[in-house]
Amino acid sequence: MLGSTYMDDNAPKSEAPFLLSLSFFTRMLGPVLGYNLASRCLKLYVAPYLTPLINNNDPRWIGAWWLGWIIIALVLIFPSICISCFPRELPERARRRMLEQNTETNDDKEKNETSFHDMKKTLIRLCKNKVFMYTNVASIFFIIGFLPFWYFASKYIEIQFRVTASVASMVNGTMGLAAAAAGVLVSGAVISKFKPRAKYMAAWNTSVGILLAIGFTIYMFIRCPENEAAIKSSVNHMSSNLECSSGCHCDYVSYSPVCGEDSITYISPCHAGCSSSRKIDGKKIYEDCSCIASANATMITGFATDGPCPIDCHPSFVTFVVVCMFLNFIGSSSRASNFLVSVRCVDEKDKSASLGFHNTLLCLFAFVPVPIFAGSMFDKFCLVWGKTCESKGNCWLYDAEGLR
Repeated sequence: MLGSTYMDDNAPKSEAPFLLSLSFFTRMLGPVLGYNLASRCLKLYVAPYLTPLINNNDPRWIGAWWLGWIIIALVLIFPSICISCFPRELPERARRRMLEQNTETNDDKEKNETSFHDMKKTLIRLCKNKVFMYTNVASIFFIIGFLPFWYFASKYIEIQFRVTASVASMVNGTMGLAAAAAGVLVSGAVISKFKPRAKYMAAWNTSVGILLAIGFTIYMFIRCPENEAAIKSSVNHMSSNLECSSGCHCDYVSYSPVCGEDSITYISPCHAGCSSSRKIDGKKIYEDCSCIASANATMITGFATDGPCPIDCHPSFVTFVVVCMFLNFIGSSSRASNFLVSVRCVDEKDKSASLGFHNTLLCLFAFVPVPIFAGSMFDKFCLVWGKTCESKGNCWLYDAEGLR
């Protein structure tokens, strides 16, 4: 945020909106590239020196999430050095400041001296600024509503539409953030061209909030019925205490879904009552599955193949992606106008302090508590927990309908 004030201070007021939106645009391209990198890293196994027995389509797959941090750390070294070389203020800004200082009285110079008492007066002045405080409250509520989905969007997409973690990360990061970056750039160009008054920018911010609320409500109705039915069927078979699967300690069996010939996904070969297995053309086949009725009249028990039964959620998945990109475009269009309203409604000398105070409020009331609450809420929709002898493990299966 201090980079934004640096740009706003050192650029002509008429050009500031477009330059700020360009800054936001390039900043949003970072997550796009980051999600793209994450998607590629997740295709690699978490321990590259090992040869996994499963592929990245398996729900048990854990990608090399740590690899991206190393690559990003190396890439950040060069721009960090470049940024550190910038002067405290650019030459044009320095000339303007010198002219202002020449016209200042001695009293004005004393008032500009910084101290703890001065910081206290600045905070009081900001708290009494109604426009500034209302903007802060609006931002807090906006983030409280938006942050849970932002944090868990990739996982939500993976659960709801039965796609891999790599695909979910690619869609949420690359496509979603690309649309958001375009919205920031377009809105900045419009503001620079038409130079709307502050009340019109505030009205647009309010309209965007209403549109996003409607849009997020639409997410509840974008569903994959086949996926929800398959999850319910799997859980019902697991909790029905069938005699055919009573011979194993199913609570402690690792989650390794199999697809029965009855087109039902079972939590594990144990839950399907399978007693033997063999490989055919590199694919594992489980046989003598007493919980599966055979389609062959001459056979008593059925068979199952490794992995969950295939489900086509492509139409609903495409619809979700289109709506998501549209909402990201609309939502990001208020970013530049919201920033301008925030910095233009305070005194020039309070600009940096106002941004610091703004970010402090967001952290205290949104960024810190919301992930804790949202993560706890997300866990409540877990249907199958992994178990060990000591404690509860990871969640293997979520209630897609409940999350929706």
